[in-house]
Amino acid sequence: MVRYPRQGKRSEVDAWFNEMMDFRELFERFRQNRLYNVDQFSISVQDAGDYYLVQAGVPKMDPQNIQVFCESGSLIITGAHDEQTELKGQNIYRKSQNASRFTRQIYVGEDMDPSRMKIRHDQDRVRIKIYKR
Repeated sequence: MVRYPRQGKRSEVDAWFNEMMDFRELFERFRQNRLYNVDQFSISVQDAGDYYLVQAGVPKMDPQNIQVFCESGSLIITGAHDEQTELKGQNIYRKSQNASRFTRQIYVGEDMDPSRMKIRHDQDRVRIKIYKR
Protein backbone atom coordinates (compact mmCIF):
# COMPACT_ATOMS: atom_id res chain seq x y z
CA MET A 1 0.00 0.00 0.00
CA VAL A 2 1.37 3.43 -0.97
CA ARG A 3 0.87 6.22 1.50
CA TYR A 4 1.01 9.81 0.35
CA PRO A 5 2.26 12.56 2.63
CA ARG A 6 -0.15 15.18 3.84
CA GLN A 7 -1.42 17.49 1.12
CA GLY A 8 0.82 20.38 2.28
CA LYS A 9 4.01 18.33 2.02
CA ARG A 10 2.94 16.83 -1.29
CA SER A 11 2.49 20.27 -2.87
CA GLU A 12 5.98 21.25 -1.65
CA VAL A 13 7.44 18.15 -3.28
CA ASP A 14 5.51 18.84 -6.51
CA ALA A 15 6.82 22.41 -6.55
CA TRP A 16 10.37 21.13 -6.05
CA PHE A 17 9.99 18.68 -8.99
CA ASN A 18 8.59 21.48 -11.18
CA GLU A 19 11.66 23.60 -10.39
CA MET A 20 13.91 20.66 -11.27
CA MET A 21 12.13 20.27 -14.61
CA ASP A 22 12.71 23.96 -15.35
CA PHE A 23 16.40 23.48 -14.54
CA ARG A 24 16.61 20.40 -16.77
CA GLU A 25 15.02 22.33 -19.65
CA LEU A 26 17.47 25.21 -19.16
CA PHE A 27 20.40 22.78 -19.05
CA GLU A 28 19.21 21.04 -22.21
CA ARG A 29 18.86 24.36 -24.06
CA PHE A 30 22.36 25.32 -22.93
CA ARG A 31 23.75 21.94 -23.98
CA GLN A 32 22.29 22.36 -27.45
CA ASN A 33 23.74 25.90 -27.72
CA ARG A 34 20.27 27.38 -28.12
CA LEU A 35 20.76 29.64 -25.14
CA TYR A 36 23.75 31.53 -26.56
CA ASN A 37 23.38 30.72 -30.29
CA VAL A 38 27.15 30.24 -30.57
CA ASP A 39 27.04 27.91 -33.52
CA GLN A 40 24.40 29.89 -35.45
CA PHE A 41 26.32 32.75 -37.05
CA SER A 42 25.50 34.53 -40.28
CA ILE A 43 27.25 33.44 -43.45
CA SER A 44 27.00 34.45 -47.10
CA VAL A 45 28.61 33.08 -50.27
CA GLN A 46 28.86 35.20 -53.40
CA ASP A 47 30.11 34.15 -56.84
CA ALA A 48 32.07 37.20 -58.02
CA GLY A 49 33.18 35.86 -61.40
CA ASP A 50 36.80 34.74 -61.01
CA TYR A 51 36.53 34.16 -57.24
CA TYR A 52 34.09 33.31 -54.45
CA LEU A 53 33.59 35.74 -51.59
CA VAL A 54 32.51 34.19 -48.30
CA GLN A 55 31.62 36.39 -45.32
CA ALA A 56 30.91 34.91 -41.90
CA GLY A 57 29.97 36.64 -38.68
CA VAL A 58 32.06 35.34 -35.80
CA PRO A 59 31.15 37.42 -32.73
CA LYS A 60 33.57 37.53 -29.79
CA MET A 61 36.05 35.28 -31.60
CA ASP A 62 39.76 35.97 -31.52
CA PRO A 63 41.13 35.76 -35.11
CA GLN A 64 43.89 33.46 -33.85
CA ASN A 65 41.22 30.94 -32.80
CA ILE A 66 39.56 30.74 -36.23
CA GLN A 67 40.72 28.20 -38.82
CA VAL A 68 39.59 28.07 -42.45
CA PHE A 69 40.37 25.25 -44.85
CA CYS A 70 38.98 23.61 -48.00
CA GLU A 71 38.08 19.99 -48.58
CA SER A 72 36.29 18.38 -51.55
CA GLY A 73 34.68 21.59 -52.77
CA SER A 74 33.60 22.65 -49.29
CA LEU A 75 34.84 25.48 -47.14
CA ILE A 76 35.18 24.59 -43.46
CA ILE A 77 35.33 27.29 -40.77
CA THR A 78 36.09 26.32 -37.18
CA GLY A 79 36.58 28.49 -34.14
CA ALA A 80 36.77 28.62 -30.37
CA HIS A 81 35.97 31.18 -27.70
CA ASP A 82 37.06 30.92 -24.07
CA GLU A 83 36.02 33.50 -21.52
CA GLN A 84 36.64 33.81 -17.80
CA THR A 85 34.93 36.18 -15.40
CA GLU A 86 35.87 36.84 -11.83
CA LEU A 87 33.92 38.72 -9.19
CA LYS A 88 35.50 39.65 -5.87
CA GLY A 89 33.80 41.45 -3.05
CA GLN A 90 33.86 41.72 0.69
CA ASN A 91 31.93 38.52 1.33
CA ILE A 92 31.79 37.06 -2.15
CA TYR A 93 34.13 35.41 -4.62
CA ARG A 94 32.87 33.97 -7.88
CA LYS A 95 34.85 32.71 -10.83
CA SER A 96 33.22 31.29 -13.95
CA GLN A 97 34.44 30.04 -17.29
CA ASN A 98 32.57 29.79 -20.57
CA ALA A 99 33.95 27.86 -23.52
CA SER A 100 32.31 27.43 -26.91
CA ARG A 101 33.38 25.79 -30.16
CA PHE A 102 31.83 25.78 -33.62
CA THR A 103 32.35 24.19 -37.02
CA ARG A 104 30.58 25.30 -40.17
CA GLN A 105 30.88 23.55 -43.54
CA ILE A 106 29.62 25.20 -46.73
CA TYR A 107 29.74 23.70 -50.20
CA VAL A 108 31.23 26.32 -52.53
CA GLY A 109 32.25 24.39 -55.65
CA GLU A 110 34.81 22.01 -57.06
CA ASP A 111 36.40 24.80 -59.12
CA MET A 112 37.89 26.69 -56.15
CA ASP A 113 41.65 26.80 -55.70
CA PRO A 114 42.57 26.43 -51.97
CA SER A 115 46.16 27.53 -52.65
CA ARG A 116 44.85 30.97 -53.71
CA MET A 117 42.71 31.73 -50.69
CA LYS A 118 42.92 35.07 -48.86
CA ILE A 119 41.48 35.55 -45.37
CA ARG A 120 40.81 38.90 -43.71
CA HIS A 121 39.42 39.50 -40.23
CA ASP A 122 37.30 42.63 -39.63
CA GLN A 123 36.06 42.96 -36.02
CA ASP A 124 33.29 40.35 -35.71
CA ARG A 125 33.49 39.14 -39.31
CA VAL A 126 35.84 36.99 -41.38
CA ARG A 127 36.04 37.57 -45.15
CA ILE A 128 37.39 34.77 -47.33
CA LYS A 129 38.26 35.24 -50.99
CA ILE A 130 38.83 31.96 -52.86
CA TYR A 131 39.94 32.21 -56.45
CA LYS A 132 38.66 29.78 -59.05
CA ARG A 133 40.95 27.52 -61.08
